[in-house]
Amino acid sequence: TIGDRSLYLYMYRDLSRLKRLLALYEDLPAIGKSINTTYIVSLDGFIQDCAFPDPANTASMIIKQPDRLILDSTGPRILSFDLDKELRNLYLYFDEPVDSSTVNNSAYVLLASANATAKRVPITSKLAVHETPYDLIINLSTSDTNSLLAAGISKDSNKIYMMHSGGAVSDIIGSVPAVPGIGPYV
Repeated sequence: TIGDRSLYLYMYRDLSRLKRLLALYEDLPAIGKSINTTYIVSLDGFIQDCAFPDPANTASMIIKQPDRLILDSTGPRILSFDLDKELRNLYLYFDEPVDSSTVNNSAYVLLASANATAKRVPITSKLAVHETPYDLIINLSTSDTNSLLAAGISKDSNKIYMMHSGGAVSDIIGSVPAVPGIGPYV
């Protein structure tokens, strides 16, 4: 709890859930970054003795700091993307919350096919904004739009591929960059 904000976690080794919760409470960025800023609080009665179900046999409230902290080792992965050439927007959808201030737009390249010799259109636009903590919108420049047309990537294309290098964006905790990859848009 910080001020009037409390964050309740019901996790089963699910780091993605923790990241989603942290994205919702942007004023709590220190949780999970160091032992001194991370605590577990258990409420009265969180464990009860089933053999002797008596109120006297329930656990009382405790507050504990972790003995050690295992840092996040998973980077965000792009689940899918959409290209809207009429609005000149590239929509990126991630599996976990991302930090829009860490976006490296030049790490994203659009291709007409998955072939290594396909024409590549690197994104030169600088603006990336959040639609939600899991989504980014990159507003394509006129130059990017013209390059897409010159490469044969049009709104009538059956498939458009996107390739991105490592360091394209970091997760909300800021510790791990996106994993490089390539994927289709159908």
